[in-house]
Amino acid sequence: MRARLSMTQKEFAEFIGVSKPTVERWEMGDKEITGPVTLLQQMRKYKYLFK
Repeated sequence: MRARLSMTQKEFAEFIGVSKPTVERWEMGDKEITGPVTLLQQMRKYKYLFK
């Protein structure tokens, strides 16, 4: 999701309201993804957001 938005880890973390280390853990698979990101996962169907 972050790559599709062309954001750095820091930018993405600020965008969804979590810490950068949380994003790092998600990307390494060390932590289950919950909270704000689940909303972004639902928004994937709106292609104009992820061109």
